[in-house]
Amino acid sequence: MGGARPRDFGLELLPHPQALLPGRHPAEANLLGRTRSSGIIRQWDGKISPASFTLIFSFRRDATLQDIVTEDHSRPRRRRRMTPAERWGRRIALFAVLAGLAGTAAVVAFPGLRPSFLTFAPSAPLDEQVLPEAIVTPDLLPLPELDKRERIASLESAMLKLTDQPRLRSGFMFVEPASGRYVAMADGESFSAASVIKVPVLVEFLRQVDSGRLKLDDTLILRQEHKGGGSGWMQYMPNGKRMSAYNVARLMIVRSDNTATNMIIDLVGGADYLNAQFGRWGLRTTRINAPLPDLEGTNTTSPADMALLLTELERGRLVTTQMRAKGYELMGRTRTGSLLPVGLGPGAKILHKTGDIGKMVGDAAVVTMPDGRRYVAVALVERPHNDRRANQLIAKLSQKFYYVFLAPPAQAVSDRT
Repeated sequence: MGGARPRDFGLELLPHPQALLPGRHPAEANLLGRTRSSGIIRQWDGKISPASFTLIFSFRRDATLQDIVTEDHSRPRRRRRMTPAERWGRRIALFAVLAGLAGTAAVVAFPGLRPSFLTFAPSAPLDEQVLPEAIVTPDLLPLPELDKRERIASLESAMLKLTDQPRLRSGFMFVEPASGRYVAMADGESFSAASVIKVPVLVEFLRQVDSGRLKLDDTLILRQEHKGGGSGWMQYMPNGKRMSAYNVARLMIVRSDNTATNMIIDLVGGADYLNAQFGRWGLRTTRINAPLPDLEGTNTTSPADMALLLTELERGRLVTTQMRAKGYELMGRTRTGSLLPVGLGPGAKILHKTGDIGKMVGDAAVVTMPDGRRYVAVALVERPHNDRRANQLIAKLSQKFYYVFLAPPAQAVSDRT
């Protein structure tokens, strides 16, 4: 910096962007600032450069040049004492800050303490959430559909020939969810459901356990209006018999107990509620019109509906993985093995539910092949009363699909449509 240096020690010259302060002589203005050491200016024998440097002193902003030169800075200034109101205000402010920090730490450490207005909706897609059923309608959510990408035409033609039998009305759908390869016949037509209707009833039961509305160990009480003839032994139990909800559901699937089914239907909300649910899931023909056993066959479904329902379970929708495992465990213990299981080879595994009344027989299943591939199989056949050809037809359809599909995809004859 041009010019002479100060003769005093402990002073520092720094540039000041606003050297000229209102009401001050330029020479005074260049001396305004704060000092890092106590003392006074004794003498300044140089000129201040045009760059406007400032001496850093401790002094009052309204001091004049004479004040700065003569003021004694060696004595510390007294602090003004705070009033009681100011002291209490500072304490309250400090307490509020500490309380806020403590509350934030507690919410982070214990999420259960979070207030409801800070709880946000899950980020999963709407159709994969368990939502209040009143708002989940086809108007709000698109209906799921089967992923049918590749029709195995030659295999389908061979299976159609098997169904060409007088007085038998058949429908089937076999599909591999992972690839979309499939065969089908009359898959969208309505058939009597018989006990196959118990599969969607089971799914709704598991959904309500998922949502917390029901518990597996809830106690159910048998009443006279629950009792139905046909399959199952609960019809012979005395009224007032108590059982856990899970055990009743187990009898509905494993033993195909009709009385147990009526108890579960009543538990989850009744037939009308279930029919509305089936519609929300995209099931177009599945309806409960009468209590079990429904020997007249008024309860209905279709191969496409049952295939869609099982495919949605395979995709991890409708219920959680834990509840799906519960449902599959029950379906894996179905006692009747005379339909789809007959057509499978060694090493294959099947989870299924059968239906059998005088006018109809059917089976809906998830099959795991020895190489780990999985497919959904549904076959429904209406027949003259107890005509066993219907049972044999389902076994033959299962066998034909299994052994052709067992071949590696590159070797299977298929045509894209």
